[in-house]
Amino acid sequence: FITLAEQGFYEGTKFHRIMDGFMIQGGDPNTRHGLVPGQAGLGNPGYRIPDEHDDNTVFDRAGLIAYANSGPNTSGSQFFITLGPATDLNGDYNLFGRVIAGMDTAREIGKTPVSPNPARPNELSWPEEIVEILEVEVIEKRDHDYTVRKVE
Repeated sequence: FITLAEQGFYEGTKFHRIMDGFMIQGGDPNTRHGLVPGQAGLGNPGYRIPDEHDDNTVFDRAGLIAYANSGPNTSGSQFFITLGPATDLNGDYNLFGRVIAGMDTAREIGKTPVSPNPARPNELSWPEEIVEILEVEVIEKRDHDYTVRKVE
């Protein structure tokens, strides 16, 4: 995430899956030019990263940041921010951060009107308004190199 953020990867991407009280999802490069059914939610940075979670990974509160995935070892650039406890996600996602400031903004994004998601017709999560990431700034990071471990 830090590597992509420092490269400006997330700028111009949209939040393409929004479920108030549960989570908001963004980070798909396919959304840079809008929300296109059949494309939004399928993009990645050109690689996949291995899973780094176990049964002790607990989504017990709002503000947790994790990589979205489409199965084992499929995380890439898409991420979600929890808007409340989401214990059904425990043990299945790479949890890598938490919101320190600005949770009010995440909750406001969660209130965006939604329609049925074209990729998940039974799920009301497709934003009716564009919510774009304008900038991601890394304020502080640990004192070590950040490298991407890719799935072989």
